[in-house]
Amino acid sequence: MKVLLYLFIWIGLILFAGSPVEAQFSAPAIGAQVFIEPGQRKEDVEKWFRLLEESHMNVCRIRMFETHMKKKDGTWDFSIYDDAFDRAARHNIKIFATLFPATATGDVGGFKFPKSEHHLQQIAGYIHAVVVHFRDHPALQAWVLQNEPGVGALPDNSFSRKMYAEWEEQKTENPYRIPFHKESLDDYLFIRYYTTWYLHWIHDQIQQYDSIHEYHVNNHMLFVNLWQYDFPSWMPFLSHLGASIHAGWHLGYFNRNQYAMAINADCDIIRGGAAPKPFWVTELQGGNNLFSAFRPMCPTPEDIGQWVWSAVASGAKGIIFWTLNPRSTGPEAGEWSMLTYQNEPSERLTEAAKISRIISDNNIFFASAEPVTSDITILYCAESMITQNIKDMHLQDDEAGRKTGAHIKSALSYYQTLLELGLPANIIEMGNYPWKEHSPSPRLAILPDMVTIPSRYRDDLYRFVENGNKLIITGLSGFYDEYLHNVLQDSVQPLEHLLGTRVKEFKVTGSYFNIILEDPPVTLPAHLWRGEIQPLHAIPAGKYEDEVVAVRYRFKKGEVVFIPSLIGLGSWQRDNEAFAAWLKKETAGYSGSLPFVYAAHYPLVILKEMKSGQSFLTVLINTDNKKHSVVLIPKVKKTPALLTGGSVSASLKNYIVDILPDETVIIKWE
Repeated sequence: MKVLLYLFIWIGLILFAGSPVEAQFSAPAIGAQVFIEPGQRKEDVEKWFRLLEESHMNVCRIRMFETHMKKKDGTWDFSIYDDAFDRAARHNIKIFATLFPATATGDVGGFKFPKSEHHLQQIAGYIHAVVVHFRDHPALQAWVLQNEPGVGALPDNSFSRKMYAEWEEQKTENPYRIPFHKESLDDYLFIRYYTTWYLHWIHDQIQQYDSIHEYHVNNHMLFVNLWQYDFPSWMPFLSHLGASIHAGWHLGYFNRNQYAMAINADCDIIRGGAAPKPFWVTELQGGNNLFSAFRPMCPTPEDIGQWVWSAVASGAKGIIFWTLNPRSTGPEAGEWSMLTYQNEPSERLTEAAKISRIISDNNIFFASAEPVTSDITILYCAESMITQNIKDMHLQDDEAGRKTGAHIKSALSYYQTLLELGLPANIIEMGNYPWKEHSPSPRLAILPDMVTIPSRYRDDLYRFVENGNKLIITGLSGFYDEYLHNVLQDSVQPLEHLLGTRVKEFKVTGSYFNIILEDPPVTLPAHLWRGEIQPLHAIPAGKYEDEVVAVRYRFKKGEVVFIPSLIGLGSWQRDNEAFAAWLKKETAGYSGSLPFVYAAHYPLVILKEMKSGQSFLTVLINTDNKKHSVVLIPKVKKTPALLTGGSVSASLKNYIVDILPDETVIIKWE
């Protein structure tokens, strides 16, 4: 009977939506995690899937707990998950099935690495049982290999020690190795390698039994864990990449009014890591967190609108909320839900459903829509993040420049300010950037406080500029190489010919100080230390008292701007108005194919843009506490149609948008 039921469901789904094996949602899918656990009433489970369908949501995620399925005698009982999969199919809901081998009772996110060879074989047995049982179910869309890879430190067990020894044998020897000196990036780089190895191993286990469905991974706490994620090595075995984004857990670097900006940055980092494959927001906070997470909060309907539209405009192919229904016992019980305790939709679910309906009503546009960005890319480097982790003294002070997060916060300062100028930028890992690509127009790359620049990128930097592109390099960029060797003491500094200057030294100057840049004069706040430089062929472009602290240099066909002070962090923690004025000048000519840019700097007002055929979409989000009248400078002439946002004035045809605090305005231009 079960086989016949699956057959009928399968035929029905083919008639409804085409083959589930080939299903790629035509427009961004919106859905939620359906949390399945023992003791739930079938009528409740039925209502959850019905509510998803009624809310125009066509995808869900289900965590496949081994402890719910494997009995003490070693046999398997899949019944509660069979029931959930069948109900999902009847309501036209696709499932991202998250593998979740047995773990400790209080472990919310699951373990990240095997403990021993025996444990590895136990995991293999779990994968075999679950994949073989569910691989033919018509509701299945993708396997999530592991929930939220990424750990703070390497677990000390027999298996990790064995893997470390094997990795150590094949890595390049440190040419600066000093017998008594042990500071290196090795432990962190091994975690990066080990994470990739384990994800690939899981993929290979699944593929033995199911080579048809999609493979997915959702990263978490991205701005802290990013150094662990070797995206270029993952994408050959993944169908798409994902992220968990929970304001309560993951946005500790940000103020409340920066959350939408942070979610945009998270999405753009994942898009850059996944390219050219798709990306998803696999978990987005949808409900209240009380006791779990670092920061208690409840998203408002305005938050839901800002966050979902940010993901859509960044190019996400789907957004899955955590969670539709809350788990009933244990960690997180009664939290994170988009439903009330009476199983009724909250205002958060109602808002998500409204967005789903807008996307559905404009399916032709969104089916082929892609984000449009500027020709500006902000680069981050895993080795620089690791270096900041190692050098952090873990002191209770406000010296952000010498603490974990300095490099990524510097990158985010550029990202936020460019968004506020109407210049959405790309964020890409140093090793994933197409250095050798010849583009129709010049490109601009920014290296913000990239304290460690591995030697393998030096030729790329030289070639990039000599081909007619521009670099902005700031902070302590290039202080170390990949061996934590201070290259500034070399007889010829590695980037000396590219920069047309030498760094003389760095001086601790104070938590905040000002440097004066020339042409035109602008005073920028900087943080902690300033680099004094000796121009060789470069033109001095800024001073602190009598010392040169900035240069501009024409190298072959391109240009380099070098400011070895923490101007990004200085502006991140202070007022960024002067920083915005300077960036607007330095980025002139790099707006690329953006259909609109801002006429001025609008603090905390985000602009993202999409294109589908000859039509465009602008997403404006005001996270400021005051109304803004935003003036758009058009590079295309189109007729506007308002999709959402109630306060847009009649002057929209003059490219002026009045936007209230916390409002999201979506305009389609035909």
